[in-house]
Amino acid sequence: MAAIIPTTVLSRDATPQLGGNLDPNSKQVDGQWIVDHTNAEALLIRKDSDGGDVLTVDTTNSLITFNRARDNASNKMLTLKGNSRTTPADNDEAYFSHTLEADDGNQNEVGRMNWVFSDVTLGSMQSRFSWEVLKGASLTEALSVGSDVSGNLEVRMPNDDQPLMQGAADDYKQEWDGTNEVYTISAGNFTFTGGNLGVNQATPLGRIHTVGNSPVFDVTGAASAYHSLFIGEGAPTDWRAYAGSTTAALQIQTSSSRGIVLTPQSTGNTRLMTTNGWDIYTNATVGTNSGTLALVVGSDQNLTVYGDINPDTDSSKDLGTQTSGQWANLWADLVNGADISLSNGWRMLESEKYEGHAPGFAIGNTHFKPGVVTEKMPADAEPVFAITEDYIEYKGRRVTFNLLDKLMELAGA
Repeated sequence: MAAIIPTTVLSRDATPQLGGNLDPNSKQVDGQWIVDHTNAEALLIRKDSDGGDVLTVDTTNSLITFNRARDNASNKMLTLKGNSRTTPADNDEAYFSHTLEADDGNQNEVGRMNWVFSDVTLGSMQSRFSWEVLKGASLTEALSVGSDVSGNLEVRMPNDDQPLMQGAADDYKQEWDGTNEVYTISAGNFTFTGGNLGVNQATPLGRIHTVGNSPVFDVTGAASAYHSLFIGEGAPTDWRAYAGSTTAALQIQTSSSRGIVLTPQSTGNTRLMTTNGWDIYTNATVGTNSGTLALVVGSDQNLTVYGDINPDTDSSKDLGTQTSGQWANLWADLVNGADISLSNGWRMLESEKYEGHAPGFAIGNTHFKPGVVTEKMPADAEPVFAITEDYIEYKGRRVTFNLLDKLMELAGA
């Protein structure tokens, strides 16, 4: 890669004229003219008149001025030709060199601005600019802007541990540390004001869309926090006292007084609670930690329990602190008037559901639909056994209590 510094040489055989007269401080050395003069216009190149100054060398203020008096929106001021090689090659470059005096009293190079031909092929030419600065006494490329050989525009910071800093106090820093992309914010918030965020997902379907085979979302909160993960509207409510734990692992809040809390307990169990009870819809399944199915609410709205329903181990047989009913009254407290079905097809239900029968209870084994509560039995249906306040009936043979009284009187006689 060739590197050529452009130079401007004032070299003519003709004697330079300054203001129409020969400058006595000008001299010719080895075929070059040297202007040794202290003046704001020590060297002046103009076109036509005093208003057409093109180049001014101010030796009083050590300043060079280029001027182009054109009424155009865009004006070419200077052309720098970097090189003229016999065989140009990709990544040929030219550069400006910047120097300053170091503590040794000598001028030392402190930086370069390079212009580079990324691709020298006519018809597909690509170029870029790059800037080099001193790092540990060696020039190192810090920034590159341009297009690569494929025509992709890019801005590159080509070094590891080279942060992009923003803010008056360097409040925001972005860098590649050699292994990870690291974002550091020392003040304020990191916010997205529009669009969606996709993690391993090129077309995110929501505000945050993550895809992966490992855990795709890992949240760990401090022990003193309200919760580790909060989902809800408005400001979160402190539900730690309600949840019975210092930190709710998950809080889904639909209002300041409604929601779901998932929280670990001191016993090692996990508690899932709501503020106002549960609505459980069909096709809901509850299982054990070993994967064994325990409870299913089916699409037919039936509840299936895989295993025994056991009372408290203290043999009090109550149904818990939320009700005073006994296991003997399970059909009234839990089923609330629904049928009691047996696996052999027999069922106990209200006798008045049979046509022509008074209130009481009946037992039958026909005309029942599995898993469906009986609302009204068909007109031709009869119970196998029924008891009401007025009679006892078995397979259509009805005995009233008055008749029983008479039979008992005869038996006693």
